[in-house]
Amino acid sequence: MRCKNSKELMDQQRFIMEKIKNLEKEIQEQLETTTNQKSDIKELKFQMKENLKYLEELIKDNLKFNILEFPDYQYKCECCDQYSNNGRLLWKIDRYKEKMTEAKENHCVLYSPKFLNKEYGYTLRLKLFLNGIGQWKDRHIIGCLQVETGKWDPLLDWPCILKATVILRNQEKYQQIM
Repeated sequence: MRCKNSKELMDQQRFIMEKIKNLEKEIQEQLETTTNQKSDIKELKFQMKENLKYLEELIKDNLKFNILEFPDYQYKCECCDQYSNNGRLLWKIDRYKEKMTEAKENHCVLYSPKFLNKEYGYTLRLKLFLNGIGQWKDRHIIGCLQVETGKWDPLLDWPCILKATVILRNQEKYQQIM
């Protein structure tokens, strides 16, 4: 009886050893696959960084081209890396009557240059609907203060609560404040 049990035990041991070898082989294959994937990921990260640098250069070149090619367009002011950082924006709107006509005909919106509410603060801009919107259409100018994505955002508190004062000055009669 002992021999019979011994044979069964030996068979079970062989079976278990085979299973262990198969598991070791599978683990080794998984390890190789993981190592290859890590290498591929490192390569892709490097390639992405290079692509990002290339895209940033293209964007800078494109912005320089646009500024030189179309100097009167509003985005000229938006391209500058130097934003006002004292919370004040001085925004002169040239050819107001033309822009008002365009707003009435094409529902155009004007965007101010970007500015910071303080040094290392929120990046802001004004959005101006010269012909109004909604119930104020054809009756009022609507100005909206927009919070834009900025490089100091990770350091700032969110959601942000801002208070703003807007002063409009009539350019033709500079004494008159609207």
